[in-house]
Amino acid sequence: MASPIADASAAAGTGPGRPAPTISVHKDRFDGRVCKCSGFSDSRSADVADFGARIAELLAEFRASSPPARGVWVEVPSDFLMGAMHLRRQGFRIHHADDSAVTLTAWLPDETKDPNLLPDFAHTYCGVGALVVRGPGGHGRASDDPAAAEVLVVRERWAADAEKRFKFPGGAVDRGERLCDAVVREAREETGIVASFVRVVAMEHFTSVRGGNSDLYVACLCEPADPLQEPEADPLEIAEARWMPVAAVLADPRVYPMNKELLRAALADLSAAALPGGAAAGMVCEPRSIRPDPARRAFTYDHYVPSRVAHASGREAVETTSWRWGVFAIGAAVGVAAMVASGLALRSLPSNAGAVSHSR
Repeated sequence: MASPIADASAAAGTGPGRPAPTISVHKDRFDGRVCKCSGFSDSRSADVADFGARIAELLAEFRASSPPARGVWVEVPSDFLMGAMHLRRQGFRIHHADDSAVTLTAWLPDETKDPNLLPDFAHTYCGVGALVVRGPGGHGRASDDPAAAEVLVVRERWAADAEKRFKFPGGAVDRGERLCDAVVREAREETGIVASFVRVVAMEHFTSVRGGNSDLYVACLCEPADPLQEPEADPLEIAEARWMPVAAVLADPRVYPMNKELLRAALADLSAAALPGGAAAGMVCEPRSIRPDPARRAFTYDHYVPSRVAHASGREAVETTSWRWGVFAIGAAVGVAAMVASGLALRSLPSNAGAVSHSR
């Protein structure tokens, strides 16, 4: 949608070397309007009055359009907070903000007749845990005898209590990072161990963790590139890193029950995979590419499907090195489904017994 107001430049306050303030507008597929403001600044008093007048004209135009506009999104530069304050006084709500801009929203229809359907901002953290397993002493494969296998464990430098309990390497998935890449990165950063993603073996979903947000924690079975490699703890984060027999981890009263459950899930997965003709219980990754319609570009994502399904249909797990870059989605089966909201807020959470942590 082209708007004469959006294309106009503010006469007040313009000068040599300064771009004229503009408000670009486009219509989204929900009959909403997305406005992006640029060139405005708190340092120029004339900008505030000019911005207010132009927003008033735009809102009148949106309401008079056919069909009338519904949701309105306005992105204001972070150095023009007076503009954000003006929108707040006009009934706009702050949706999200970063170092570059503040985005506010308004719902124009009567909410008693047309409820506000604008989505909330990202509300779920995403973390990964690396269950890197090897044969005893680094000899043989962990699947040869899962009960005798060893697992990579760490003790955090910044522990939640004086115990500095053993846990699995892991942490938060970075913005735009793929799940399978994140777990490999975390294992390498915290312990120096180079590993490859094998399967997702468990998933935990917690609500109201920090700031009212939820937390999705994905435990991944991983395999070391060199089973004889010894870990080296990252001195900035980790107090100790070592290989430990799985029996010792399961018997250690200081290890949180949650981590023991994750380890048991990994061992069950290895045992199932080792059976003649058997298939692991975990979820393997299958890269996908879809094009919603001919007018839109195709995009890739990572589809996680139970190993037994991939095994039965003749599909093979894809090696980490052959995966294509893309956004990721988690497909969960066996009666459980979970998906991460777009634009995830990705920061590590403090680890403790009663709350979720991305550095479990």
